[in-house]
Amino acid sequence: MGEVLDVLQYTSPKFKVLYPEYSVGKKYLVFKGGRASTKSWSIARALIDHACTYDGLRVVCGREIMKSIADSSKKLLEDTIGRAGKWGEFKSTASYIENVRTKARFTFMGLRDNPNSVKGLEGTDIFWGDEADSFSQESLDLLCPTMRKRGCKVIFSYNPQLPTTPIERLQRDKADRTVTVFINYLEVIRYLPPEVVAEAEECREKEPDKYRWIWLGEYRSQSQKTFIPLKYVTDAWNRAAARSDDGVVAGLDIGLFHDRSVMVIRQGYNLIYGHEWRNVKNKELTQQVIGLCTKWGVQRLGIDAIGQGYPVYQDLREELGEVAIPLNTGMEARNRKKYVRMRDEMWGMEKEFLPQACFNGVGTLEEWTTDLTNIEFFYDSKGRYSIESKRSYIGRGFPSTDWADALGHSLLVRPVRPASEAYVPRSPERELLSRERNEYGFSGDWMGI
Repeated sequence: MGEVLDVLQYTSPKFKVLYPEYSVGKKYLVFKGGRASTKSWSIARALIDHACTYDGLRVVCGREIMKSIADSSKKLLEDTIGRAGKWGEFKSTASYIENVRTKARFTFMGLRDNPNSVKGLEGTDIFWGDEADSFSQESLDLLCPTMRKRGCKVIFSYNPQLPTTPIERLQRDKADRTVTVFINYLEVIRYLPPEVVAEAEECREKEPDKYRWIWLGEYRSQSQKTFIPLKYVTDAWNRAAARSDDGVVAGLDIGLFHDRSVMVIRQGYNLIYGHEWRNVKNKELTQQVIGLCTKWGVQRLGIDAIGQGYPVYQDLREELGEVAIPLNTGMEARNRKKYVRMRDEMWGMEKEFLPQACFNGVGTLEEWTTDLTNIEFFYDSKGRYSIESKRSYIGRGFPSTDWADALGHSLLVRPVRPASEAYVPRSPERELLSRERNEYGFSGDWMGI
């Protein structure tokens, strides 16, 4: 920082809500904004101050994914203790930090891989979730009701990306119990090193859209290089199902080891089922996919049969026969005048599919938005579409496009006959309903039973 601050001085008065007397009746304290806005630094300062003040305080610092303690906020808290000159009051071990006088303790956890640990948070006074824009809806649904100790606080900090992420929805759904603080580097610029300010100004001059997102904390605008518009996805999420007697097909994206495996089942433009697996073994995945194909009457299942997916494809082919269709999206496109590879054509088919598609509540809007609206494209020397490689995409900080790939695989296969069953959305469960055919393929009013 540009100036030396004492332990109780903050870069902005907005951070005073970190103290309980300024947030009475509020459980959720949300700090959102751009880079160098001192969010994490100020939260760490307040938490160290609380640990010096309140006996037996329990603070858990969490992130959606924390593969090791190096991925946590522990180093930031240790640096903050050092800047405050408080190491005489604290000890730090490999797994926690503790105030030796008050016995206040900081521990660290990842939410996605430790759901059972999240259930043990009921005695926690403060939970701090940094990089909260990456928190899944599943993690928030588990975390929020578990944090129920009287007077507890749940603090979130992040740089916003899209208005559709789960953390944004939480603020709308729990508005009466939430304080949201917006802040960017311009409000704390006097405390920033000159080189940080110079970096921000250079970005403002050369890349104004990126500047507004990265530095001002505005929602990320879609790049002109983005292949699928956000509107296509949100419209498909909100669109009602359309009648169709197309055969049922499915796509399977196989991601064993550290990746997800995802299956999407659709009938015409209607998605009717989706499921994801994590850290699943080949045989278990095979048996569950076979069961789903049988249950939903899948006529064709497109499978990424290259690399780690090949053993699963072999097992499925043995059990399902010609229903299981191997795909190699690295091959040349079928439409070679428009696309370079089959993977490029698959994404083109998804772009053409979405304006009439209905997601029917399959998956989540956040998953589809992330997977479909961030991939970029360029033109090759012949003017054909070429979609950004998965390595490049993940290298820009995005997760693997597993849901989009599964949907794309379903578009690369075709049903062999019209369906003998009609899909009708039902609540609380969606199911296939057998129908007597009339001249339109259905009997009675398809919307009602």
